[in-house]
Amino acid sequence: MNTTHPQSPVTRPAFTVRAGAVALCALVASAQLGCDTTKAPYAGSPDAITRATYPDVTVDGSLEATTAIDYPSIVFTPTSPDRPASVSVPMRSRANWDQIVMYQFRWFDAQGRQVGESQWRKEVLPARRNAMLKSNALTSAAVAWRLDVQRGQ
Repeated sequence: MNTTHPQSPVTRPAFTVRAGAVALCALVASAQLGCDTTKAPYAGSPDAITRATYPDVTVDGSLEATTAIDYPSIVFTPTSPDRPASVSVPMRSRANWDQIVMYQFRWFDAQGRQVGESQWRKEVLPARRNAMLKSNALTSAAVAWRLDVQRGQ
């Protein structure tokens, strides 16, 4: 004669899963309480774009499709004993209308540290024509430059 109590196969697994989940939660909670409470700071993620691969000219997204830079025609004059560095960047509007842009040059020393920046300047890019964006460094320590361009008003 069978003396075991009949049990529904649905009830037993549901109870086992529920009990297991409760036990797992208790285990995780106790492990967290018992661990070292000193939290390390978050580390910065490495940047895939390095100083060597960062573009010399950046434009905001709204200008990407409607402007062009003539990179081979950029004129950079390095610092000399009698004058600081200067740069001239030709930018062309690819649109059928005049575009207003704001631009700023940033200047860097040989170690890549920023040593100056120009004020934001306004320029009108005539429809389908070039304009020259220019700047002079304010210090003779400047040996490199970056140009940031955004839509103006």
